[in-house]
Amino acid sequence: MRDCTFDEFWTEFLSAQADYPDWRPGQVAFNILCHVAPDLAERVRGTENDPFNISSRLPAFAAWLKANWETN
Repeated sequence: MRDCTFDEFWTEFLSAQADYPDWRPGQVAFNILCHVAPDLAERVRGTENDPFNISSRLPAFAAWLKANWETN
């Protein structure tokens, strides 16, 4: 179980974008995920849902995360 919900994670991501203006949105989202759910970050790293380098993947990333948030 995570220390936060998916919705709390997503809210943190949305607010954190202003704190890192030089980072791509996908980079911000992935780095926060590494902090709050490193197991999920490892599962999504390098897949077609990984937004780190391609921010246009954020919708697929969000859908994948939401579906997998409570799983181990």
